[in-house]
Amino acid sequence: MLDVWQLGTHHPRHCDTRYAIFQAKTDGETVTLTHLYVVSGRDFFTRFRQFSGKVQNQKIQIPLPRDFFGD
Repeated sequence: MLDVWQLGTHHPRHCDTRYAIFQAKTDGETVTLTHLYVVSGRDFFTRFRQFSGKVQNQKIQIPLPRDFFGD
């Protein structure tokens, strides 16, 4: 279950969530976004392959510097 507060009488589940995935390229100094994918949690694995790895599937979140998008 996602750690999301209940909205009225509805408690959002992973399949209710919308995910935005960005693809980018870099020249070592500038990052250029090349693709944006928006998909529901329900359809996520029809669009993206699930990795089995060590049997635990998890995401990696990388914090962006405060000035990433400029001032």
